[in-house]
Amino acid sequence: MTPTAWNRVRRQRHSGLLMTEPETETPKRKPGRPKGFPKTGGRRKGVPNKDRAATLAAINSYSDPVGFLQKVCRGLLVECRNPDSDDPKAAILTRPTLEQRINAATILSKKVLPDSKAVELGGPDGSDLTINVNTHPYCKGEAE
Repeated sequence: MTPTAWNRVRRQRHSGLLMTEPETETPKRKPGRPKGFPKTGGRRKGVPNKDRAATLAAINSYSDPVGFLQKVCRGLLVECRNPDSDDPKAAILTRPTLEQRINAATILSKKVLPDSKAVELGGPDGSDLTINVNTHPYCKGEAE
C-alpha cells in the first residue's frame, strides 16, 4: 500500500468511516537472486586487485624485501639506522641477532610453503582406518 493510500485509510479510521482493517498487499519477494540460481556477472574468482598489484610493484621496485629477509636469515651484515645519531640517513652495518634470524626464517617459510590444513584420515567409505604393522622376525627382540 502506498504512503498516500495509507494516510487516507488513517484519516477514514480516525473519523469513524472505516471500521475494518485495510487489505494488505501481497508481500514482496526478497531482493536479490532466488536461491539455487547461479551467480552471473561481477568479478571473477582469483582476479588480483589492481591496487594491490600496483602496491606490490612499487614495493619491489623501491626495495627487495625478500632479499633483505634472506640476508637477515643468513646472518649477513645489514644496514640499519644508527641509534646514536640524530641524522636519519646515518646508517651502520650490524649483524642480526638469533631471534631476528628466526623471525626472518619464519616469515620466509610462510611465503614459500603452503598453509597446512587439517586432514581427516579414514578408510574406504568413511570407515575407520586400520593400520597393520608387520615386523621382520629377526627384529622382534630388539624393540623390547
